[in-house]
Amino acid sequence: MRVTIPGWRKFVSEYNEPLQGVKAESVPDHVSKFRQIGSRIRDPKGMLLSHEQRTVRAAGLFAAALALRMTEQGWKIEVQPGIFRIFKADREFSPFLAVQQLLAGKMSADQWRTECRELGLSEIVLAQQDDPTVKPQSDSAQAELFAVGSGKDPVNLP
Repeated sequence: MRVTIPGWRKFVSEYNEPLQGVKAESVPDHVSKFRQIGSRIRDPKGMLLSHEQRTVRAAGLFAAALALRMTEQGWKIEVQPGIFRIFKADREFSPFLAVQQLLAGKMSADQWRTECRELGLSEIVLAQQDDPTVKPQSDSAQAELFAVGSGKDPVNLP
């Protein structure tokens, strides 16, 4: 977790423009823009990503922003070898898996909204312009956290 949250924070702060003012419940409305958003995310050093890989990185951006907001709302993260989960009391939700399912068409917009409503996430705003969570940070070794081709799924990376 010492790497996870700072990595998410850096990723979200660097590319927060498309997240500004977006509520969790409206993430499905932005899925059609992921390819365009992904094209504005810098490729990891030494890699040239395909359009599909860039689209997946944009999905990861939205998921990371929601995951950060969830931690601010009292959700906990458990990261161990082979385990990654975000939970609060007896509820569990993975924004990374859910956004991936939206992107793949395995979850409908209505299912997403219902899940957000039931978990109390609907009104969470992913990023605001003057938000300290998305304040710009110095460039560091973040590129690999969401790097496609690293052998890890960038949407489900803990």
